[in-house]
Amino acid sequence: MRCREFLVFLIGVLVLSFWWRWAEAEGLGEAQRRRLVRLMERLEREEVPERALRICQKILDLGKAAIPQIRKRREWHRERLYLYQILLDSLEKKDTVGSGRFSEELAERIFMESKLFLVKRYLAKGKFRKADRILRALLDLVEVGSPWRKRIVRLRIQLAERRVRRDVLRGEFRIQRRVYSLGELIGLRVYLTNVSKGEVEVIPPSNRVVGYIYLTVWYGDMGGNFRRYRTTHLVPMVGRVNLGVGQEWWSDFWIDTRSFLRLGGVVVRYRLEGKFRPYSVRVRGRKFSRDIELEPVELVVLPRAYMELSRDGGGHFYGSLKRLQEGTLRLRRFYERFRQFSNGGGFSSGLEGKFWQEVSHLRRGLDEAAHRLFYSSFFLEKRDRERAVAQLISALSEVWGRRYKEVLMVILENLTGKDFQRSQRRWIQWYQERRAVEKRG
Repeated sequence: MRCREFLVFLIGVLVLSFWWRWAEAEGLGEAQRRRLVRLMERLEREEVPERALRICQKILDLGKAAIPQIRKRREWHRERLYLYQILLDSLEKKDTVGSGRFSEELAERIFMESKLFLVKRYLAKGKFRKADRILRALLDLVEVGSPWRKRIVRLRIQLAERRVRRDVLRGEFRIQRRVYSLGELIGLRVYLTNVSKGEVEVIPPSNRVVGYIYLTVWYGDMGGNFRRYRTTHLVPMVGRVNLGVGQEWWSDFWIDTRSFLRLGGVVVRYRLEGKFRPYSVRVRGRKFSRDIELEPVELVVLPRAYMELSRDGGGHFYGSLKRLQEGTLRLRRFYERFRQFSNGGGFSSGLEGKFWQEVSHLRRGLDEAAHRLFYSSFFLEKRDRERAVAQLISALSEVWGRRYKEVLMVILENLTGKDFQRSQRRWIQWYQERRAVEKRG
């Protein structure tokens, strides 16, 4: 009897716990939920730190019931991740004073993070004077030993490097094309161009290494077997180089793709990043030392038979997906007919041979469509990837056959960066939750 009473008590505790979590998640009324969504939308657009702080305070006033919505919003709006994390820390750990007010420490965090966020925006837009003005003001505000000071100094270094790249020397990769076939030897050049209004002297370090190229190599196949590694290439400069206005200096290097031939039908992606790091640069009597960052570029290498897919990646992708959906539907009907004939006494020998011949022909077409779908997915435009993900999720329920469903999930992994262990249910659930968040926010 005691055992039964204990079980009833335990079940009651579990039910109460579940109800409490549900109540917390659903604690906001419809009007409050809409207000929270509007506040978060304003927060994501706001660039003035003082206004961002006031918006955060209004969100905080809604209490712990706002936590589930903030968590979901944080997942899809990574640009303002730090603000959402501060809000969650405040609500979950009750790090507030008075009647739901931010502590001074949290208020400082929001203010400083918003200012630094604004600086990064200005750097990305090339508004260097505005970024410099904010950074100088922040340096006057913070103490010498403050952790904020290190971040401000790092941003000032980035600002100085970007100014050099815009006004003195520009570094860049130049490539003949972005798509190559397996087995090719790829030749690339890295350039240093004088964009100033006078002569520039570039002095290399004593080891004569004036730059570094970081090459990230990713390769995989339709089975979802992916590998990644990184290598570093050195850029040599024998002696001092004088560049007149508009003149260029360059260095060549090579990428050999022949080692991937033995792996069969793989696709290889190369991402090239790097920087020039001269000992010093002299221009119009001024001498300084700054890194010159190189804009990253990406290359794709795939089997020669599929090279033409790069010319219209989207068209080939959606065409192949349609053929795969229609073809697997036909294949399913073939097997249903086979079961019907088998239950009714079977085929004659001639009809059965013809049946399997048609199935074999259909499977070859489906395999080719799956290959074209996989390779063409690497040439989708960024703006088109959201539509591609939506159609792949829809196709998961329509395509028949585990092997073809797995191809769709491998492509989804590449496009989204998610890994749901090839579980169709988890992919569909993830997408439905994502769409629900987007509709609410």
